[in-house]
Amino acid sequence: YFNFRDIINKIKIFEFKIFLNSIIIIKDTFPFGINGIVFYLYYFCDLVIIYKFGSDKTYAGNFSLSLSFIFLLYLIPTITIDKFYINQFYTLFNNRKFIELKKLTNNMQYLFTGYALLVIFLTILFINDIIIFLYEEKYHILSDLILIMSFSIFFRYSTIVLNGIVHAGSYLLYCSFFWFVLTIVKVITNIYIVSYFNIIYVAYSFVLFEILVFIIFYIFNQLKINNEK
Repeated sequence: YFNFRDIINKIKIFEFKIFLNSIIIIKDTFPFGINGIVFYLYYFCDLVIIYKFGSDKTYAGNFSLSLSFIFLLYLIPTITIDKFYINQFYTLFNNRKFIELKKLTNNMQYLFTGYALLVIFLTILFINDIIIFLYEEKYHILSDLILIMSFSIFFRYSTIVLNGIVHAGSYLLYCSFFWFVLTIVKVITNIYIVSYFNIIYVAYSFVLFEILVFIIFYIFNQLKINNEK
């Protein structure tokens, strides 16, 4: 016969399992979500600051285009690590093959250092022609911004490798904390710069903070990951 109570109990058990699985998924993905949020806050807070505190709103548009160009140059090493090497990082780290992991990261560092120098050289050489071709000569400020910001490529390419190791070692919350603290310092610094100086100095600030990110990740890599036994 049809037992309505048994059906209700089965539904409750099924719903509880779904709820429990959802909690587990949230717990496992929480570090990735937090890291993604603070990562984008770090990079896009400049635009908000320039728009809110800058004397000319068009500066925000110019900086946005410059930032998009730099992100395009960041793309290749990011894809290379995320798509081709991150699983290898995970495998070596979880199997505690730290000598092989260090050798792999060193090789990637050498590769990306050479590539970064090439990209910077080509950017310096052709950025004016690219801007004139895509836009107009009156947008020469884009050339100035991109030219300055392009020097961040050298440090960002190395940071991408170190960031991949941090992910493999399940240190994402540490990573998020670094991004968060740097974002606060960056916001305060750039509000001061935009309020009292030319927008061009925000580009120098961008490079400076990319250097700081590299230094922090390098030190963390040396202290936390390279000392794993």
